[in-house]
Amino acid sequence: AEAQGDAGPVLWRHGAPVDAALAHRPATRALIAAIAGVEEAAFVALAPGAHVPPRRGPTRALLTCHLGLAVPRDGDVRMRVHDRIVRWAEGETLVFDDTCEHEMWNDSGAARIVLAIRFARPLRQPGRWVADRMLRWMRRAGA
Repeated sequence: AEAQGDAGPVLWRHGAPVDAALAHRPATRALIAAIAGVEEAAFVALAPGAHVPPRRGPTRALLTCHLGLAVPRDGDVRMRVHDRIVRWAEGETLVFDDTCEHEMWNDSGAARIVLAIRFARPLRQPGRWVADRMLRWMRRAGA
């Protein structure tokens, strides 16, 4: 079955915390706030049997991190980033450039849940200047 990951509450949007979503999650708020350059964060579930078709993120200004919160052990829960297959594990992080083509599968009997965080790619000048302008443009455009 083809499906997008089901986003739970958006915790951080456009570089700022979403207070309503974080009101009863002080530890999560502190964890995310400690990451330099956070642009977005959300809990994301991938249903049993789901497949997220190949896609690419919109900008190289950001990197994506998935922190495995609930990873089923009864099947194969994996992701392809470019030509590499990776698997999640609970409590481990996977950081990747989502402008590389990537897709996900959950060939198991339970949902896979990650904390997905997009944050500023560490860059030197003038790359940082260009990336910051791109992020400001994306925020204004609602991307």
